[in-house]
Amino acid sequence: MWFAGVAALPCAASPAAEPPAVEIRFEGRRGLGEAALRKAAEEELAAFGQKGFRRADVDDAAHRMELAYRQAGFAFAMVEYRIEEEPQRIHVTFAITEGPRVVLERVEPAGNSAFDDQELRRFFEPERKPLLDTAPPVFIRNEVLAAVAAITERYRDKGYLDIAIDAPEIRFSVDRSRATVHLSIREGPRYFIREIIWEGESPEETRKPLASLREELTGQPMIARRRGLLQNRIEEIFAEQGFPDASAAVRQVSAGEDGAVVLAVEITSGEAVAIREVTVSGNERTRESFIRNRVRMQPGERYSRTAERETFRELYRTGLFSNVLVALAEEKGPQRALSVVVVEAPAREVFVEPGWGSYELLRLRVGFRENNLLGYGVHLGTDAKVSVKDQGLNANLTDPFFLDTQTNASLAGFFTHREEPSFTQQELGGSLFFSRKLAEHLTATVGYRLKTVSLSQVDAEEIAEAADRDYDLGSVKALATYDDRDNIFFPTRGGRGTFSVEFADPALGGDVGFTRLAAGVRAFFQLAPSTVLGLRYDTGLILPAAGEVAVPVSERFFNGGENTVRSFRQSELGPVDETGKPTGGLAYNVLGVELRQRIIGNFIGTVFLDLGNVAPNRAPSESGRSAYDSRSQIISDTFSDYFKELRPGVGFGLQYMLPVGPARLDLAFNPDRDAQRDEDRFAVHFSVGMAF
Repeated sequence: MWFAGVAALPCAASPAAEPPAVEIRFEGRRGLGEAALRKAAEEELAAFGQKGFRRADVDDAAHRMELAYRQAGFAFAMVEYRIEEEPQRIHVTFAITEGPRVVLERVEPAGNSAFDDQELRRFFEPERKPLLDTAPPVFIRNEVLAAVAAITERYRDKGYLDIAIDAPEIRFSVDRSRATVHLSIREGPRYFIREIIWEGESPEETRKPLASLREELTGQPMIARRRGLLQNRIEEIFAEQGFPDASAAVRQVSAGEDGAVVLAVEITSGEAVAIREVTVSGNERTRESFIRNRVRMQPGERYSRTAERETFRELYRTGLFSNVLVALAEEKGPQRALSVVVVEAPAREVFVEPGWGSYELLRLRVGFRENNLLGYGVHLGTDAKVSVKDQGLNANLTDPFFLDTQTNASLAGFFTHREEPSFTQQELGGSLFFSRKLAEHLTATVGYRLKTVSLSQVDAEEIAEAADRDYDLGSVKALATYDDRDNIFFPTRGGRGTFSVEFADPALGGDVGFTRLAAGVRAFFQLAPSTVLGLRYDTGLILPAAGEVAVPVSERFFNGGENTVRSFRQSELGPVDETGKPTGGLAYNVLGVELRQRIIGNFIGTVFLDLGNVAPNRAPSESGRSAYDSRSQIISDTFSDYFKELRPGVGFGLQYMLPVGPARLDLAFNPDRDAQRDEDRFAVHFSVGMAF
């Protein structure tokens, strides 16, 4: 470092005098922005102006800037400085010699046989952010050392306990813009478990699981933490069989030149323990019987570690407790108390959820929830929603443990008023649904719904001609859902599939009848650490009941909008009447492909292709015919057009992740615009939530 132009800096400003202003300047900066350099040395620069203009702070700032350059690949960057004083100003100038930005051209391992060169080179490759980022990585010395440490751990995890890798030899090209890293590796023998010897007494009930454990581990690599893992596994086996005080001491008996290791395990089983009593504490609102019904061990039964953990999971899964502790009391003897201690989570919640949709525009949802009604874990909730196009009121009573089972029962009442492009509908009704988790990712739901529907402002002439009217609807519905996505807001892998059947009939309390089938699937694939490919397909079909010709307009399928085919406005894809108003159909399809790229922080960019249709594809008036008067004819036209006239939408979007999901702006282009239907060439959608 070098200094010029000042013999002594003021130690502190007098109370009456203004302290000198500090001006920071940079010379020779090209590779990094001034903002990045200031941020790298933010604390040191602040300390220089606040703590008496100490040269040590400027020296530290220069060092921080050099580190920032190193992390950006400028391996030879140097940052010097000079300090100059004027009567009311101090100039600090950082003189930067950047040198070339160095790329890591090659990694040359030597002495490796357990892993090939390509596998070892992957440790030096950074996470790729853009999908098409194929540029060589920049050379960062600390990351090279970290990669060597990771390779060493990889060897040890495979049983190469004597692995030794010399300090990497780094060679630079003549112009110092490229670096080659040479690794000298001495692998040593690969250690593996040849035999495990049990010492001490093992109760009869533990011998079979111990034999299975021995068979599982024989031949496995001997890694550094193997003894601790083996000890834990043995103690778990004994605790599962009712011996919670069992202990195991593992020692290595021998290791041959070929790497074969013999382990000896001295086991002290302790005595078998049974549950004397179950004590419950910490609950204030929750009924003790509710908690006891979820304890998987009862007085007189043998203690089981699995039952203890299942008790914890069952109680925690209720959502009523912020903390749960299940453990044997600290006492000795064959009879012990099982202690269950809970800390209750807040049971009441008031929420306000603002949102936005390209069709509904501003929307707001407010409500109240009671999550532990009468201390039995029953949920009572009510909410109101309002938007420019939609208003509604809902109330529901949900028992997640109906009749003390794993079945969820939900009783709901609702009122909605919604304006669609072709009509306005008002609904008043209720429903009763039961759902149960059948497997880890599979849920089944069945239920009954009864509602009264009033229609008004029916603008489409053909809808009115189809005898749409106020009606009652009673229906039963079955739904299966499979969902193994890793995240509901921004999934990177997994998928979600649904299939439902709804049957409406006058015998169920309504005056219309039909069968509605619907299915959907989403799949997500991580192409790179920050790049995800999403695929979706949705379809539906309505079959009018015998003797019915038309299905009420509010029950039909419409397509187009922010969550379907985005090159169309809400519901405007599909058949229209003579005035251009959408009439809906008895079937639909939506296919989507979306590439999602995390740009920086919570910002995500997307490119998408949507395809969709509504069948029949044309309203009778568009084909020069009169309205349908035959059930067989409309069903025939629906199946004939089921996969015809799939309309496209291509575009791109920008999303910002919020706690309730992404705020999303999509711009979609219609390359197959139908001028006769007055379709738009472009559509813009702003909303909250993923398209799928």
